[in-house]
Amino acid sequence: MKQLKLTFSSLFTIVFFTATTLFISSCSKDEPIPKPTVSFSYSQINSSTIQFNTKTTNAWLYAWDFGDGTTSIQADSTTHQYTESGNYLVTLTVKNHDYDSAVYSDSITVKYIYDPGLIDFSAWKLTTNGAGITFDEKTLDNGSLIEIKGEDRTNGTQWAGGAIYQEIKVDAGTYKLDGKFEIVTDVIADTWCEVFFGPVAPVDGQDYSPGDQYLELQFSTWNGSPLAAGTYDFSGPNTYNTSSGNYPEDGLYTFDAPTSFFLVIKSGSKQDPIDFKFDNLSFVKQ
Repeated sequence: MKQLKLTFSSLFTIVFFTATTLFISSCSKDEPIPKPTVSFSYSQINSSTIQFNTKTTNAWLYAWDFGDGTTSIQADSTTHQYTESGNYLVTLTVKNHDYDSAVYSDSITVKYIYDPGLIDFSAWKLTTNGAGITFDEKTLDNGSLIEIKGEDRTNGTQWAGGAIYQEIKVDAGTYKLDGKFEIVTDVIADTWCEVFFGPVAPVDGQDYSPGDQYLELQFSTWNGSPLAAGTYDFSGPNTYNTSSGNYPEDGLYTFDAPTSFFLVIKSGSKQDPIDFKFDNLSFVKQ
C-alpha cells in the first residue's frame, strides 16, 4: 500500500507542476510586447554628409525619410549625403514585433562646408605659352577662387596662353570633381579655358595638348560655349562645358587602383581681354 501512495503523490505533483507551467506560459504569451520609442540626433561631417545617431527601444523595423525624396531601411545609426545645402524634414519610423509604430521627425539644416579634397592650393605651378595670361589662386574663409585674366590683344597678333597644374595622387575609390565656372565679362571670340586630367605635366613655352581623352572640361568660343557673363555649372542645363569635355554628368570618377595624374587648368585668347573664375574647385573622395 505504501508503494501505491507514493505513486499517486508523484502523479499529483507532476500534474500540478504541468498545469502551473502551462498557466504561466499562457500568461506570458498574453503579455503585450512593449511599445517602441525613437529619436535621433545629427551632425554634419563634411560638405554634404549628415551622420544620424538613433536612440530607440523595442525597435525591429526602421524606415528613414531624409526629406530630399530618398528613403532607407538602414537600421540604427546611418549617414546620408545631400546634393544641396538647405533645410530638410527628416522622419524615422520604427516598429516592434507586433508592428506597433513610433515616429520621430526633426528639421535639419545642411550647411555648405567647402572641402578642396585632394587639391592643394599651395601646390599650383605655372607655365606660360605666350605672355598675357595671369592666374591667381587663393583660399577663402569657406571656399576657394582661381581667377584667370588676359589682357586685350585686339591689336596684336600674338596668342596669349598659360596653365597652372599640380599632381593628384588617388587611392582606389570614387572621387567627385566639383565647382563653378564664372565668366566675369562677356566673351566675343578666340578664347578658351580647359581642364585636363593629364598623363604628363605642362612644359613652359609649349602648348599643352595631351589628347582629347584627357580633356574633362572645355570652354571654347569655337565649340559652342556660352559667351555671356554669368556663373555656370560643370554639367547639366546650365553648363559651360562643350561636347568635347569628358566630364561625367554626376562628376564622379572611379579608380580601380592607386594612380596619379596632373590636374591642369589651361587658358588663352587672341582677341579679347578675358576674366574667368573657378569657384570652390574640389576633388573629394566619396
